[in-house]
Amino acid sequence: MEATTLQATIPQYNSLDMPMEVFRYAIVDNVIDKIEDFNQICLDYTEAIGGRELVQKLEDLQEIELLKRKVAIADCGTELLRVKPSKMVFDRMLELEYQSSVREFNVDTVGKYLEQIHGWVELDRIDLQILQNANKQSPTAGKYTHDYFAQMYVSMGIAFKMSIVEKDLSVRIYCAYVKRYKEYLKQQEK
Repeated sequence: MEATTLQATIPQYNSLDMPMEVFRYAIVDNVIDKIEDFNQICLDYTEAIGGRELVQKLEDLQEIELLKRKVAIADCGTELLRVKPSKMVFDRMLELEYQSSVREFNVDTVGKYLEQIHGWVELDRIDLQILQNANKQSPTAGKYTHDYFAQMYVSMGIAFKMSIVEKDLSVRIYCAYVKRYKEYLKQQEK
């Protein structure tokens, strides 16, 4: 009987210096087994091609989602504590870190706790509305496709009057080309 060995794929890449082809398959087809910390690589990529403003937009959207969850949990927790006070729900509410002098569960002080955190929950609700309004006009990012990257190589090649071959590119070099291409397009608009 022949012995077979299982070989795990060990991530080989952890920076924008990886081959562009590896990144393209990761971002389009979710083939990320060769990449360590793919989320961080995507953030680095986004910053490298879109600048700090785009990364700030992504961080704002993440903050909106976290605040939305916090307010939803506070609303549910408040309702549950009003209807049927429990230590488990109270402890979960404490994790939201709203300011209150009540720090220990006691059925008799749940009402006082809810009164003290009410204003803080409302403040979070207002902050959430402000953040959502400020980010309304931000377009949602489209899904990358293999055709998108092929079109980018062709368009940049035409603009720079050179052949851009994916196998010769790292993600970092591709990002530099994209930034240069954006500058080229701005110059063409003038």
